[in-house]
Amino acid sequence: MRILTYNIAGNRGRGKSKHLEEVADMVKTAHVDVVGLQEVVHYRSGAIGPDDLLAERTGMHAHFMPAHQFEHYCIGNAVLTREEIEETVVHELPRSWPERRILLEVRTCVEGLPVVIFCTHLVHMARLGRRLRLVQATAVAKIMSQCWRPHVLVGDLNAEPHSHELHPIRDICIPSGHHGELCTWPARKPLILYDHVWPGPGWVVEDIKVMDLHVSDHRPLYAQLGWAGARGYNIMPDEPYLAAGAPEPALSA
Repeated sequence: MRILTYNIAGNRGRGKSKHLEEVADMVKTAHVDVVGLQEVVHYRSGAIGPDDLLAERTGMHAHFMPAHQFEHYCIGNAVLTREEIEETVVHELPRSWPERRILLEVRTCVEGLPVVIFCTHLVHMARLGRRLRLVQATAVAKIMSQCWRPHVLVGDLNAEPHSHELHPIRDICIPSGHHGELCTWPARKPLILYDHVWPGPGWVVEDIKVMDLHVSDHRPLYAQLGWAGARGYNIMPDEPYLAAGAPEPALSA
């Protein structure tokens, strides 16, 4: 599975009226199966929503979910998939002020393998936000740990992979060594890795790199994952998805 995560800084727009179109064109050139986007903006005056625009421009399926609302626009996360989107779920994350944060869960298939993509954008506020990021990361990890499908978390976590606030996520994903010394922010001269790809159990990271092409203050992070299988994950492609809140079916070892 080829996957891309990218904070597109949509609410800043980089002074360009065709910002989302440029993002879509860049995604199209990446030839990926799944994309997670953060800071996707929908202006209420716009004739077309960001999910429709992204789908039309990339030829992929797209789902946009606003996180917080403003007077003239809303901002949130979007997931694009090459194969059909089967189901979406939105999870509220803890917050201590009006800026809402969510975890977008999207269920799809990649080459016949049912997969779940989690996409989020944790609070920033630098050091002041560490405590809240830990609380949000704990909530994300709890939700992911209940997912029995092959799954991957992507997003701007506003912390480096080895940081204390991300230890709940490290505990339920494969080891984070694949992030290496990669950096994605700021785009002109990256110094920090804020953008992450966290595969759940059963995945192998075959390749990971920061893309040079960018139209944001972040750079996109690309990863190629191989499915090696894991205990409890020997599922058939035609099995139904687990509905949110439904009891987990018995799985063979």
